[in-house]
Amino acid sequence: MPAGGPKTIFDEEKTIGVDTSKVNIADTFTQKYAQAALKLEGYTATSTPAGNDG
Repeated sequence: MPAGGPKTIFDEEKTIGVDTSKVNIADTFTQKYAQAALKLEGYTATSTPAGNDG
């Protein structure tokens, strides 16, 4: 996922009225799965992972 992707989704959810008061982006999104898949397939990531603030 591109850097900023999780924050974009979070902002969209707030816009449509989803209660995001207890959501912590850092707890719900990591790059572990994507990094393992890239390594397995021999690819290199081309975008910077999002930080804790999305």
